[in-house]
This record gives sequence, structure tokens and C-alpha cells, in this order.
Amino acid sequence: MRRFFAIFALLGLLCLPACSGEAVKPKEEEPKVPLTFETDLRVSVKTLQITAHYRQEMLGHGTITVTQPESINGLVIRFEGSKCQIQFKGLTLSPDLSKIPESAFAGVLMDALSKQLEGVEIQREKQDGKWRFTGNAAAGDFVLVQDAESGNYESLTVPALELTILFQNFTQF
Repeated sequence: MRRFFAIFALLGLLCLPACSGEAVKPKEEEPKVPLTFETDLRVSVKTLQITAHYRQEMLGHGTITVTQPESINGLVIRFEGSKCQIQFKGLTLSPDLSKIPESAFAGVLMDALSKQLEGVEIQREKQDGKWRFTGNAAAGDFVLVQDAESGNYESLTVPALELTILFQNFTQF
């Protein structure tokens, strides 16, 4: 008789959430991290405005080609893991990107995308159909915004650098 009562009580407890009138919401999944994609970038660093095209063949391996301003049109920044190479007007360099203001945004971009994939020390919040990933990279705190439905990146901001990157014409492949 005690077993019957215990089983009946347990079933009653399990049914209580269903009787509360509130639906149990399944946890929303974050969109997958795009590993291969290309996009146009609109970059603002303080007063400097840059437009570029970015193609990522795999995480950590990508090419940024600057189209504006005219003074650095054609500047190409290639990443292969932790190595970086800059090509411009026939010259090829393997510099520390933080020393070149016009290209420092590229290192920040790669760092933030890697941090999102690793998922370590990243805060996640979904609001208004967008996922906001807040974390800390070598350049400072960042916020990476990703569309909840398509998984496309929309923006990356690093307040300490007064840096904003807008992703446009995003295509995953």
C-alpha cells in the first residue's frame, strides 16, 4: 500500500507543471557557427572608415581584401591559423597587426570569431531575433551579433577600440 501511495504521489508531482497553465519552453539553440562564408565588411575605427571583402575558407583561414579608402585599395590580409600576411602593391609582410591601425581590425575579427566557436568565457543572450555573444579578446571586450534564424553575422563591436564592423551580403557556402 505504501508503494502504491508513493507511486501515486510521484505521478502527482510530475503532473503539477503541466497543470500550472504555463507551457514548458524548450531551450532555444544557438545558430551554428558559420565556418565557411564570404561577406562585405563596413569597418569604423574611430574616424577611419574602411570597406572590404572577407572570405573564410575555414575557421582561422581567411582573406580580407580592402576596397576603400582609395589609399589602401587592394590591401590583402591573409590568415592561416596564427600566421598573418599582408600584401600591398607588390610588397609582402608578416607583421604584428596591432601595429598597423588600418589592418588591426582584421586580427580583432579573427579573435572574436574564434572565441565564439570555442564558447569559453562567452555570455549568450537572445533578444529580438538576434544572438548577442559578449566576450573578451586580446583587444578588449567585444559583442558579436548573429541572426538567430539564418546564422549570418551582423556586427562586431569592440568599444575599447571604438571599432564597429558591419557584415553585409553574407553568404555561407
